[in-house]
Amino acid sequence: MIPLGLSGLAGTLAVTFAPYRMLFIVITVIMLSIAHLLVWKQKNSSKKKTKKLLWISTIVSGAMLIYTLFSQGI
Repeated sequence: MIPLGLSGLAGTLAVTFAPYRMLFIVITVIMLSIAHLLVWKQKNSSKKKTKKLLWISTIVSGAMLIYTLFSQGI
């Protein structure tokens, strides 16, 4: 049976990219670290909004990472 719709596509992509999960986790941590470094060095007046959005992104990404690692049993 051929899966139809976005749920079938999402399931297929999840299976396809599962071997690269740790690579994506490392890339996420590196990119968030670079973003924090760039915001820390920034001297604009919009720094408060940027910091807030970056910390929200970091917390959401961290929660997803923790859930993924616990679901794998690592």
